[in-house]
Formats: sequence, structure tokens, C-alpha cells
Amino acid sequence: MKMKKFISLAAVVFAVLGMVSCAQNDNPFVVEKPAGPVYSIDYSTVDAYPFYRMAEPEGSSFDVIDGTLVIKNDVEQANMWDVQPFIADFITVTEGNNYVVRITYKSTVAGDAWLNFGTWSANMPKYGFPIVQSDEYTTVDVDFPSATFAAEGDAHVLLQVGKLVGTITIQKVEVFESAPAA
Repeated sequence: MKMKKFISLAAVVFAVLGMVSCAQNDNPFVVEKPAGPVYSIDYSTVDAYPFYRMAEPEGSSFDVIDGTLVIKNDVEQANMWDVQPFIADFITVTEGNNYVVRITYKSTVAGDAWLNFGTWSANMPKYGFPIVQSDEYTTVDVDFPSATFAAEGDAHVLLQVGKLVGTITIQKVEVFESAPAA
């Protein structure tokens, strides 16, 4: 009887050890999500708009108001890039790594914006970014896998919203990085 209990206990221990070892990421094609952001800006900690002002035509504005970045566009512009605030800047990047840009925002308007992430170049990755109309804050992750940059070093995130007429309010922007699978 004691031998049977020992074998049962041993089977449970080996089963648990097997599950733990299977939980490790042995698959080279699975990118592990990083534990924390490599960059973060929480606009509740910022007194004024901290970045270079670019593409802010008449009828549009972006400023830090009550601890949020408020992007207003009262006039539909000719191009999406006619209103393009930096929503994050001075992000240290590494060529070929995977990046996720996480934005927490709410909006008075629904539509498609463009999200650019990178260093200055004609090839800066740009994705369509669906803006959802909501009175509640929404958090959205945008993947930039195997990112290519004009140079390693400081990158930025631009939100191009020239065709959207309304207000987008951003609480926080975070950037996560992970090395590509070997």
C-alpha cells in the first residue's frame, strides 16, 4: 500500500514538473511580451505640451489640459498629415526589434487616423489606426514587428488626424520592445 501511494505521489510531482517545463517558451517563433514599457508618458505628470510643434494649422490645436493631451481639429484638413502631433518622442529604438505602441485615449469622433512610429525617413512605418468614439478611455495596442528605422536612437510616435473633425484626448502612451525570435 505504501508503494502505491509513493508511485501516485511521484506521478503527481512529475506531472507538475512537466507542466512547468512546458510553460517555458521553447518556441523560437513566439515573441514573449516584455514585462514593462521601455518608454512611457503619462500626461497627468506633464504641465505643458513637451514636444516639437509640427502641422498645427488654423482650426486645430494640441495642448496638455487637465492632465491629458487634447487634440482638437475643428476643420477637415486637405490631408491626414496636416494635423500630426507628436504623442511620444525621444524613444530609444533598436533596428529589427519588435515594438508595441499602447495608447489610452477617448474621442468625440470615430474614424481612421494614421499612426507613425520611428525615426525620420520616407519609410517610417505607418498604420491605419481606428479611432473609436467613446466617453470612456480605451487602450489600444498597435504592433510594429521587426521595425526598421532610418537610424538607431531616438524615435517618435505621430498621430495624424487631419481628416477627423472632433477632439481626441490621450491619457498615456507606452512603448514596449522585444527582440525578434532567434
